[in-house]
Amino acid sequence: IAVTGEGNSTTTNLQQGLIKSWVNFDQDSAAIRQSFNTSGITDEGTGLSAVSYTNNFSYADYGIGGAFNRTGTDDFLNTYYNHTTSLTNYQHYSAGSSADSDDIGALVAGDLA
Repeated sequence: IAVTGEGNSTTTNLQQGLIKSWVNFDQDSAAIRQSFNTSGITDEGTGLSAVSYTNNFSYADYGIGGAFNRTGTDDFLNTYYNHTTSLTNYQHYSAGSSADSDDIGALVAGDLA
């Protein structure tokens, strides 16, 4: 689906611009609160989670945006340490060590297979 801007100045492909997967989950309980195109979550240890997709991506170089509930100082979320066309791994750190976050949200954009 293409949308043309005012005065035919721009054309945007809506299908390419849409979010293809999103998820909000709790690493403490490995529970998905809400999601779209997400088939499950796997607890892979403290601060480590793998989120699987219902429909795979056509390539592993998709874009990810993520956020988390800050639990302490020096917190960060690593979303690219390992990902495939069928899943993304998330690793949360707090104060220099892996730590579970009770609230992680992520958006994924890219082409589905």
